[in-house]
Amino acid sequence: MENAVDAMKMAFAMLVFVTALSLAMYSFTMVRQTSAQIAQGADVKEYYDRLTLDETQSSALAASSRVVGVETVIPSLYRYYKENYTVVFYRGTGYDESTGKFASIEPMVLYYTETDSNYLKNSSLLSGSRGVYGFDIQDEQVRSEPWSASEATDFSFIRAFINGTTTDKYYTSRTTSNSGRNSFSNDNDGLGPYYTIDFGSSNNELRGLIGKNYRFIERNGEYNYNNVLSSSGDEDNPDYDIDSSITGSVDILDNGEIVNKRNQTTKRVIQYILIV
Repeated sequence: MENAVDAMKMAFAMLVFVTALSLAMYSFTMVRQTSAQIAQGADVKEYYDRLTLDETQSSALAASSRVVGVETVIPSLYRYYKENYTVVFYRGTGYDESTGKFASIEPMVLYYTETDSNYLKNSSLLSGSRGVYGFDIQDEQVRSEPWSASEATDFSFIRAFINGTTTDKYYTSRTTSNSGRNSFSNDNDGLGPYYTIDFGSSNNELRGLIGKNYRFIERNGEYNYNNVLSSSGDEDNPDYDIDSSITGSVDILDNGEIVNKRNQTTKRVIQYILIV
């Protein structure tokens, strides 16, 4: 009799355990499904619009943005190729934290391009004749930059920028600099002439990001575009061209990177304004 009672107790305990385990698994499944539905239903573009500035506001207004450090900037740079968005940098002086305004904002040159002059006419990220103030893989492919051929070579390029290194070699048929900023070597490694990029040659503030305490104003938005990239010529000397049209009504900073309307193809853009 006692054995039968003990057996019933054990059976009941096992039933309670199985029921509790099943309930827990059901709860976790429901939570996962609910989270997936919420994530799927949310339009991330709404968050871009929320930070887009109104056309009636001053071009130097950054009140609707946030202050970030290099720990936020670095992941954005490593993702811009794969996720196909634009990252642009500016230098802002006289920042007033109470009002969110700068005394002035201007594009900040990150490096100088050595590409052929014929490739520059369709680039939208140039400050001056050869200074580049942002990262956009389509823009870099239009300029036929050597690192834009693949995600792996672009990763190496961004890593060099983040670390502030000038050792990555880009082989070329030329032995002199178009920009007068980067370093050229005449086949001293046996593989042909090459050049290395001198990051931050005009603004030493950004010579590397690792371990720095830079502060940036981050602004997210998107712009409308209709780009068709084409090439002609032979394999060794391709001639890239791009048919671009930016649509919208808002001109933020310069070049109209951010607009409010999304009536055509859109692309995300992140602005980082260095507080100096």
